[in-house]
Amino acid sequence: MMESTAITLFNRLVWAPSTSTSKSQTRTNTNIIRPLCRVAGYMWVLCWFHVTSWPFIKAYAGVRMQDWQVPYSVVGKFA
Repeated sequence: MMESTAITLFNRLVWAPSTSTSKSQTRTNTNIIRPLCRVAGYMWVLCWFHVTSWPFIKAYAGVRMQDWQVPYSVVGKFA
């Protein structure tokens, strides 16, 4: 729900095409805005993972999972 709201607000405030601009100006704006949209998307995902992953990291650290041994290592065969 938060992501949908953020996308809707972004579309209304930034991505909404202006009726008074020429085609060349619109093309330039699109070339600038598209990479910004991609960066904003990556930042959104990183923030979401940062917020939602802490309970899982705490649970894994609580059972000391980092000390567990892998029964079969594929990487070990190539090293």
